[in-house]
Amino acid sequence: MLSPYRVVCDPAPSDLCGGVCADVSGLCDTGPPRLHGIGKFAIRAAVLTAAIICAGTLGAATYAVLAVPSPPIELGPAAIAKLRRPFPGLMGYGYESHDPYELRKRAIDLVDHHYDISVTEVRLSDTAVSRLRHEKDDLSGLEPVIDNGKLTSVRVRAGTPLAHAIGLLPGDEISAINGWPVPLIDDQILHSERKLAVLEVSRNGSPMVFCVSWR
Repeated sequence: MLSPYRVVCDPAPSDLCGGVCADVSGLCDTGPPRLHGIGKFAIRAAVLTAAIICAGTLGAATYAVLAVPSPPIELGPAAIAKLRRPFPGLMGYGYESHDPYELRKRAIDLVDHHYDISVTEVRLSDTAVSRLRHEKDDLSGLEPVIDNGKLTSVRVRAGTPLAHAIGLLPGDEISAINGWPVPLIDDQILHSERKLAVLEVSRNGSPMVFCVSWR
């Protein structure tokens, strides 16, 4: 029987084989092609890359499952209060001005910039203004506050109709009206032609600004 890979020839010389047995096994090889150096290197590189990607994906998945997310940081009222800036006074925030509209704008800007200040808008009705003008338009009954021998503010004692209409309470200390410090405070507030008065007040140590307007 003939071998599938070799041709058996007559050892005697002949024209067909020339006395030589021809090895044709390579012509009958029906298996997969053999890989040489470059092909083997490409496959190894692909396998290594796939292994690295799988390892990274597995590690990320494991971390996502095992890692405990840190709780969100919440700021309490005390922490928020520390972040607020001290109130510089309306005269300490910009150039000197006694325009009540400019001072009201400054007060609102200070609130927007997280300064330690509260702004209260007070709108007096025509009826209230008429009544206050006929009674006595002033802030009488104010007690002077002396600090280191200097007059620093005036304290509201029992209060007056105007003080009650504005929203001032006994114990409130007024340091300035329309930028004018004590003792230059004009008691006749409702006679101002600008129809707006800006009061800088301290209530229990907390700075406040009252913007009182009327027609």
